[in-house]
Amino acid sequence: MMIAIIGAMEEEVNTLKKRINNLQELTRFSFKFYTGEIRGKSIVLMKSGIGKVNAAVGTTLLFEMFPVDYVINIGTAGGMISSGEVLDIVISDKVCYHDVDVTGFNYAYGQIPGYPLYFISDKKLLDLAEEIIQAKSLRYHKGLIVSGDSFVYQDSQRSVVKAHFPDCVALDMEAAAISHVCHIYNKRFIVIRSLSDIAGKASHLSFDKYLEKASQVSSDIVYELVSHLAV
Repeated sequence: MMIAIIGAMEEEVNTLKKRINNLQELTRFSFKFYTGEIRGKSIVLMKSGIGKVNAAVGTTLLFEMFPVDYVINIGTAGGMISSGEVLDIVISDKVCYHDVDVTGFNYAYGQIPGYPLYFISDKKLLDLAEEIIQAKSLRYHKGLIVSGDSFVYQDSQRSVVKAHFPDCVALDMEAAAISHVCHIYNKRFIVIRSLSDIAGKASHLSFDKYLEKASQVSSDIVYELVSHLAV
């Protein structure tokens, strides 16, 4: 069994990279892959770069290079619910795009033709993640995570996303692209992130302040998830 862990930024992968045994580094184009083991489980950790295209290309390379069974997308996200607080954990039960519009051809807003509107997280990963988080008595939100190629830092941006996806708990810039590639390759996935900011509330300032800490929170949960994942 091999578990792939994907983060967009150096800060989002550094914590886990330090905890991988027998670490080896491999670079393909602009993508960095780190292989090794965590608690006896085979791991490949990838730094994809920011945005949907980087995430999709990196994930495709990952699947072509390694026999991946599970995919965990880690890092930071912007909160989209009123009860959300910085450093809360968010876990996906489903993921979709918030910046795709083919409604002129009778597709749902956010849906790419030929694919479902929502990419559904793996139930086994979701249940285990929730169990670990609850055992630690941590604040978390489970639900829809949406992605787009914009950093949402203004209330006007947030309102547009919320109008289309009122039930979304968080947004980011990579998860939908990663889950889309997982759908194509029939790979099981989950998104586990920590809130570095609350979208629209001076989030560009909060993001810089809490990036490292939020990445640490996400990485700690993923480390436990990998440790408990049965072969």
